[in-house]
Amino acid sequence: MGGAKYFDIANIHWIYNLEAFKEFLSRHKVNKPIWITEAEAPGDEGPDSMNIDSSIWNIIQCFAKGAEKIILCPRMERPETPAFNALKTMIHILNYFDRADIISNGCCRFISKFGVTYVIFNSTLPDESGAKPDIIYDFMDLPLVFEPSDVAVYDDMLVVTGTSSLMFIWNKLPLNGELPDLMIDMSRYLPPNPGTGESDRVCIRRVTVDDRYVYISVLDQILIWKKPILEERAPDYMIMIGEDASGNIFSDGEHLIITTRTIPRKIMIYNLTDIFSIAEPYIIPKEEAEEPPKEEKPPKMELPNIPCVTLPMIKEDEPMGAPQDVYSDGKHLFTVDLERNLILIWNEIPHKNDTLPDIMIGSWKPMNTRNGLFWPRYVWFDGHYLWIGEIKFSSRVLRFSPSAED
Repeated sequence: MGGAKYFDIANIHWIYNLEAFKEFLSRHKVNKPIWITEAEAPGDEGPDSMNIDSSIWNIIQCFAKGAEKIILCPRMERPETPAFNALKTMIHILNYFDRADIISNGCCRFISKFGVTYVIFNSTLPDESGAKPDIIYDFMDLPLVFEPSDVAVYDDMLVVTGTSSLMFIWNKLPLNGELPDLMIDMSRYLPPNPGTGESDRVCIRRVTVDDRYVYISVLDQILIWKKPILEERAPDYMIMIGEDASGNIFSDGEHLIITTRTIPRKIMIYNLTDIFSIAEPYIIPKEEAEEPPKEEKPPKMELPNIPCVTLPMIKEDEPMGAPQDVYSDGKHLFTVDLERNLILIWNEIPHKNDTLPDIMIGSWKPMNTRNGLFWPRYVWFDGHYLWIGEIKFSSRVLRFSPSAED
């Protein structure tokens, strides 16, 4: 009846009819924030006293289902009661999140600038060794041979790169096995082979994603797309990095971190402001007809010539062996050394050259045991667990649980 233009916030008083209320608003094409006010909190007496956990879970689900704010009315007078403490704990852990969604019937995910928090109720993460994946993607039906080489996740975005110059993008995490939203065939955008006039099929070895951009490393250069990527298109920017820097890449939104392949191997940390100061608009290369020699011009500035922090040492007398994957949550720096069979952790992002790691985990020699590492290749920290992937002679995925002090 036209009433939607007379209010800014849609308000209800009961947490259990949120979905019906959202359906009502949708049916009338009303898109307004939803607040739940005067929501009853669990009590310490009566029928709710034995169901505090369930009541807190119902409140948490309302955030994941779309409630922007929930204003609670606790039914207790003593602040030291179990119900009050349960609410206090929930607010302490989840307050000021940017986004929430439902992962499964028993798991919700809350995303904020401080990281990702999973709330699990009557469910568990796979704690047992040998747990099998819920979803397996098989790329065997593609007309080209595609072997995945790297994967990147940021918020809801998933990007997988690999052989045959292919890159697959999901703009929402495929928690139910959904197909990619798009496939980018980089052979359309890479330089042509002078002998054939067509781009060679190459392996896109590395990919990383931050809040603004998607980066891939291929043919001694970094190609960058502005987000979102809703259709196949050429990169927006290109940076020459040279063979020395063509290892692994990772962006935490403030730094671009690279591990090198040539000896002496090292980690290089660049500020993204410096990176984009030399980024050039990407122009799709074309085969050019032979022209008379032109006056020589100075070579383009390459990434290794930009100021950066370099980390070449594990200990004062021990250089890096073969640093592989690298990860940063903006506060810590993680890498794995495949040759030394070590996990290396800096408790702060280093700002000085030659800063040694604060923590080393591993065996210095390949050990396919609970207390050892065997060719660690991948590293990821989700805010709660440190995950390590091994390769070639081992197919293990290892999970480490940091202590409360860490």
